[in-house]
Amino acid sequence: MTGFHVDPDELRERSVDLAAAAEAVRQLEPVVTRALSDADVLASAALSPGSALRVERALWHAATNPAGLGLALAGGTVADLADGIGTALGGRGLAEELAADAVSLRISAVTYERPELATSAGLQRLTAQLAEGEQGAAARTLADLVEAAAMADVAVVAPELVALHALLDENPLNDPLGWEILHGDPSTVDPIVGLPLGPLARVLDPGRGHATRERHTGPRAQALVGRSAGIGDRLGTLAELGNDGRVVVETVRGQDGTQRWVVQLPGMRSDDPVTGDPQDLAGAVRAATLPDSAYSDAVREAMRLADVPRGAQLLLVGHSAGGVVAMNLTADPAFNGGTYVVTDALAVGSPVDHKAVPAGTGVVTVTNDRDLVPALDGRGPASPEPVAAGRTEIRVDSGQGGLPAAHAIATYRQLLAAPGPDGTSALDVLDAQLAAYTGGTVTDVQTFRLSDGALVTRDGRVSAPG
Repeated sequence: MTGFHVDPDELRERSVDLAAAAEAVRQLEPVVTRALSDADVLASAALSPGSALRVERALWHAATNPAGLGLALAGGTVADLADGIGTALGGRGLAEELAADAVSLRISAVTYERPELATSAGLQRLTAQLAEGEQGAAARTLADLVEAAAMADVAVVAPELVALHALLDENPLNDPLGWEILHGDPSTVDPIVGLPLGPLARVLDPGRGHATRERHTGPRAQALVGRSAGIGDRLGTLAELGNDGRVVVETVRGQDGTQRWVVQLPGMRSDDPVTGDPQDLAGAVRAATLPDSAYSDAVREAMRLADVPRGAQLLLVGHSAGGVVAMNLTADPAFNGGTYVVTDALAVGSPVDHKAVPAGTGVVTVTNDRDLVPALDGRGPASPEPVAAGRTEIRVDSGQGGLPAAHAIATYRQLLAAPGPDGTSALDVLDAQLAAYTGGTVTDVQTFRLSDGALVTRDGRVSAPG
């Protein structure tokens, strides 16, 4: 069509309008349901049975018929149970249909911005299957995309695909997640079963974290002592640390003579979901869902062991779940503003959009649009939600490829080091912004091993506390 033009930002704006309409319909559901059992309507049956019956039929039609509100029973235990049974049998409400349409508009916006997505037959098929409620077929398509290493396409619209699944599948328990993603709210249930994440996180990660000093520090980190170190060097240290339960506390003497500290927090380990350290899946779920975790506790202990003085100025640098923990510590007034002063926090590849940003702390987030992990908070390239006030966002794109490469700290470091049109890289900008930590001299580097509900001895063995 000659002259035909689609504005992706306008699609996002229209999705917001449609989401508002969906929410308005959703708010009508308990009103109509209550009217079905309204005492005055029922009492009128004694005076005019025919009229009362017609009213009840009209209300029932509105609350259950696809030509009305669809499956729209809500507002009480019995109504919610009936609605859940209807959903399990394949019923849908008008509110969910409108919400799904709003989500689909956001997927379309990204597709217009990224022409390669328009030619991704697998992604288009997956989106259509989710929209039609064909969950089994969608699961097979997703498996095919994983096998074909096409997860980079899925990652770009991962929150929207999760929302479609939650809104349109036959499990009523995960519906809240679809609405939360639609409205840009924090997630409260898991996407598959619909289990509440808060209580689940406390069960998975119940321990109080501990830390012990390691005898040796990695050669890359140790080589920083006696010279200045940029953000690229700190990301290199994170890569050297790996994800086996260690963190680094680095002392820096600034050009102004002030001593400051850089705490470097690696992300989640992928080899075992539940381990003896807080960098496992259980710890990551708790850190992402709640403001406290064993990982946070262990970092506090590591800093005490490192003799970081009260009131010290800190830069927290975290990757993946480490970035989540950095944000949790930054948002904790007992830690930031109480014991220490977190002047800056850098979260790389972390789902932290819903984490609080306290006044007085500079927060920078770095997100690879092809990385699934930072999209777990529901805000990806398709989202109309703006960057949270008080933080700077750097978005990069690694192109084709998927996990684990798109999430690797080495990939982020490479993308940030790439020069822009003016020859300046994002690392250059970050180094200038964080000059208090990058322009001084590293005077000490200490490594600590963290444990989850247990004490780790110097030889790496784990023993029960007490």
